[in-house]
Amino acid sequence: MADNKSVAQRSASSVDAIKKMEKELYREALMRDYDLKRGSKYPPMSIEPFPYERQRLSGNYTDADRALRKQWLQDQILTDREPVHVERWMRRNIFRRIWNAPFDALDRALTRTGLPLSATYGIRFALPKLVAGLAAIYALCLHLKVAPRTWETGVGMVVTQANAVTRMSVPGTAEWERFQNGEFYRSKESFDDLGFSKRSAMRDETLLTSAAGPQMNGTVNQ
Repeated sequence: MADNKSVAQRSASSVDAIKKMEKELYREALMRDYDLKRGSKYPPMSIEPFPYERQRLSGNYTDADRALRKQWLQDQILTDREPVHVERWMRRNIFRRIWNAPFDALDRALTRTGLPLSATYGIRFALPKLVAGLAAIYALCLHLKVAPRTWETGVGMVVTQANAVTRMSVPGTAEWERFQNGEFYRSKESFDDLGFSKRSAMRDETLLTSAAGPQMNGTVNQ
């Protein structure tokens, strides 16, 4: 029984060793395939025939070479259908297609004018972001102008600027003198009332907004 168990253990260990060896061989094969397909190890090669003027002015520049270069120059002219955009390769949802439609049309128009590829790519890359940024700034300014936070709504953003409260910390100003004399905090400028002092309703001078209650005809209800 012990011999059978030892044989089974040796068989299991042998199977594990074989599986481990197969994994290592498979990994090495994957790495070799990756190293083979990751790109050329040599610098890019230009296929332009006779790119230098010195070559074209030499005595060895034949009519066949001239025709070859003429054909190559004609091949560089893009047609109306180029560059070709493969829809299955550039998958976009409906919202991105609607947003990118005018910018893609502008990019194709600029490409057909003969501008350098770097210039058209820069315009295509920066223009959507510029438009989106300007739209966001315009929406923010419009919101601040149309729907600011007031004492009635209580919601929204508040824009503050340098007022008397800020200037009271600057020595030599009128607000500084009023602050030193103890007169500043008795002024309405000390509070950001969110437009309450400019209200058009409840302007009765006898109206009190404190805990003393409303004042009618010069008397205070107790």
